[in-house]
Amino acid sequence: MIILNVRKVAEKQGYKNAHQLQLAAGLASHVATRLWRGEAQAMSFSVLNALCLTLECQPGKLLKYEPDTDT
Repeated sequence: MIILNVRKVAEKQGYKNAHQLQLAAGLASHVATRLWRGEAQAMSFSVLNALCLTLECQPGKLLKYEPDTDT
């Protein structure tokens, strides 16, 4: 399972909500909201690139892998 740390990283950079992140990264509203809530099921490389540029971080800071316990 991939865990999204977008909100945690964004809040450390001073972003207070998904809307602020949306505007700064040039994301669609629904994309920013799903990422902020940790609900995204997929992410394009262009979105990942925009997040890394905006949040000044590497992809590994935004994504965390935890093995599924269900399988």
